Amino acid sequence: MVLPLIFGAANAGLGIFGAISGAQQQNAATDLANRQAIEVYKRQAQMRADAYSASIAIYNNKKVRYQEQLIENQTAAGKAYVAEQVKLNELLKGMRFKSQAMNIEQAQAQGKVAASGRSGVTAGRLSAMVAAAAGRNQAIMSEQFAGAVQSARRNNENTRDQLRISNRNAYWNVGAPPVPGVAPLPPMMRDGANPFATALNIGTSVLGGVQTGMNFASQINNLGWD
Repeated sequence: MVLPLIFGAANAGLGIFGAISGAQQQNAATDLANRQAIEVYKRQAQMRADAYSASIAIYNNKKVRYQEQLIENQTAAGKAYVAEQVKLNELLKGMRFKSQAMNIEQAQAQGKVAASGRSGVTAGRLSAMVAAAAGRNQAIMSEQFAGAVQSARRNNENTRDQLRISNRNAYWNVGAPPVPGVAPLPPMMRDGANPFATALNIGTSVLGGVQTGMNFASQINNLGWD
């Protein structure tokens, strides 16, 4: 009966070794796959973080440039406003000099009328003509100045509109701050060998070894070797 026991134990041992070895190989393969999945996830997460950091740096530079652009736009508009005011001031100064000259001319003309020795209706008509001419010249200058004021107002409105448009266009570069990209999916961890399945395989191997030994013993009995 010793030989069947040895034969059955050997078969059981081979089965147990195979079950344990298979479980170990499965656990090793699973552990390797899990580590690789974790490394891939870490690399993807780092790439996402690096890309977001780079986009934030670019966005911050754009914000600096945006503030600079606003200052430049405001400076250009201010220069345009000042230029319009300078033109009006120069025109007004010229009109004052011209008005003074016209007053002198009118006084000289009135003096000539008085010096001519004319009187009555004739002298009155001459004086009226001189006054009318002076009035027309004053009206013409006033109309010119009013037109210049209207032109300056329109130019200033255009400058203000252009300033708003330029500022709005500059804002488009910073209106939408960057957001992180889509986060990578967490790694799917695989399960190793099921210990219950391994125990079941070991138990099956033991029973198989016992069954093999019994069968071998039965064959020996049948042959009369006992």
